[in-house]
Amino acid sequence: MQEVGEMTKNFISISLAEEPININSRYTFSLPLYTIGILCMELLNKGYLQLNHKEELEIIKEKTSNRGYVKHLMEYVKQKRGRTCKEWMHYFAEKTKITNDIFKSIVKEMKEEGTVRYHMKKSVMNVFSQTKIEYVTGTNSFVEHMKQDSLMEREDKLELMLLLCEYGGAERATLQRDKVYRFIQQMQEGILEGAQRKVLFV
Repeated sequence: MQEVGEMTKNFISISLAEEPININSRYTFSLPLYTIGILCMELLNKGYLQLNHKEELEIIKEKTSNRGYVKHLMEYVKQKRGRTCKEWMHYFAEKTKITNDIFKSIVKEMKEEGTVRYHMKKSVMNVFSQTKIEYVTGTNSFVEHMKQDSLMEREDKLELMLLLCEYGGAERATLQRDKVYRFIQQMQEGILEGAQRKVLFV
């Protein structure tokens, strides 16, 4: 059985395989936010979280994890309870530093595992630098599965997220498909609305 965090790292790997990103560029806003949503979905599937009758995220099990990003996300869910997936996406869209810190923590772990690599790039006149992150070809079985079956050509992130849940079969059978679909829809709506708010208020 895969450890918590693997589904989330698969998502980041497939995103970077399609296109590397500059981590301190404003155009990377959606990937960290989607990453938070995927991690929430993974924690639901692993039995750390559940959806109550109001579709709000709740902690149902106190599990230990040596992954700091899992601990941090669980702490926020515990402290800021009473939010649906969409509302959590609004929250993390506003809390950019928190979102980026969790994202960078996951990517740092991926770098240590050899799945991604960093390139530092200086801007004109050395005013600031950007860190380019790219996927290391052949290091992630999910990405290679997607390439082999030409599934990377799909542009719909909803389809990609459903594939993430189905990849591995029984390991991810905890959540019913209709609940997964609804959760992903809320995630996408929340990210879109969160991005619009960011544009309006920044």
